[in-house]
Amino acid sequence: EEILRKLYELVGERTAADDEKPIKQKKKLAKAEVQAKVVDVPTAVPSEEELNPFLIFPKPEENLKVHTEVFFSDRPVLRFYRLCLLAFAWQKREMDVVTCGKITYTSDYFQELHDLAVELIRRGYAYVDHQNPEEVKEYREKKVNSPWRDRPKEESLKLFNDMRQGLIEEGKATLRMKQDMQSDNCNMYDLIASRIKASLCTLEFKTRRASYYWLLDALDLYQPYVWEYSCLNVTNMVMSKWKLNHLVTDKWVDGWDDPRLMTLAGLRRRGVTSTSINAFVRGIGITRRLCVYRMLT
Repeated sequence: EEILRKLYELVGERTAADDEKPIKQKKKLAKAEVQAKVVDVPTAVPSEEELNPFLIFPKPEENLKVHTEVFFSDRPVLRFYRLCLLAFAWQKREMDVVTCGKITYTSDYFQELHDLAVELIRRGYAYVDHQNPEEVKEYREKKVNSPWRDRPKEESLKLFNDMRQGLIEEGKATLRMKQDMQSDNCNMYDLIASRIKASLCTLEFKTRRASYYWLLDALDLYQPYVWEYSCLNVTNMVMSKWKLNHLVTDKWVDGWDDPRLMTLAGLRRRGVTSTSINAFVRGIGITRRLCVYRMLT
C-alpha cells in the first residue's frame, strides 16, 4: 500500500491518454544514406559447418592414422583406427546416424564376450578372485597383487564356469584382468572384467582408455579410435541413468517415454524433433569439461 501511494504521488491517476499507443515517426533517409546502407549489408553466406556439421569427423575410409600412444609401466603401445563405430550398451534403438561406418549393440555379443573372457584366462591374462570390495580397494591402494592372482589357469576356468552356471553366490567371486599393478594409472590395477549380479543394472561408463587398449592388445583384437567428451547436464532435469531407472521401475513416471523425462523417447513424445535435438547439442558444443545448460523455462 505504501508503494502504491508513492506511485500515485509521482504519476497521479491513470487517464485515457495512458491507453493511447504512441505513433512512431518514420525517419526519412536521404538517397545517399539508403545506397550506403544497401552497400554495407553483406550477404549472409552459411559456413561449411552450418551446411554440413559432420565435416569435423573423418570419413570411415580415411581413418588410417595413428591417433594415440598409451603408456604402460613396461612398454608403450601404439594404436591405429580404421572405422568409426557407434556402440550402444544395451537394447536396439531407432536413430538417424550419418557419421559412423557401423552401429553395434552389446546385447548382440554376449556369447562372444563370454568366449573372449575364457580366452583371456587361457592366455594367462585373467583370474578368478575372491576378494571383497574393501579388500580389492585396500590392495589396489597399496599396489599389492591379489592372493589369487597366480592361481592355475585350469582352476580359474572351472571357477569362471561355475560363476556362469550360478553355482557361486553374488559377491563371492569376480573375474579380474591381470593387468599392471605398478602402473601410474589406477585404471590398470587388475580391473574386474565380470562379476556375479542377481539382477540387471544400468552402467555408467568412465574413461579407461589404457585398460581398454590393454584388453584389446591381450586378445589381438581391433583397436578402434575413442573420443572422450564430458556429459551434458541440464538444470532442473534428471539426467542420471541410475535416477531415471529408479523413477521408471518404481512407477513414479509413465515409462521411459514420459514427456517429463529428458530421454530421447520422452522428448519425441513431447513433440521435439530429432533435428531440434541435434541443433541444440551442436549449438552447445563439445567439451572435455562438465557442460551445464541452464533451463529458463
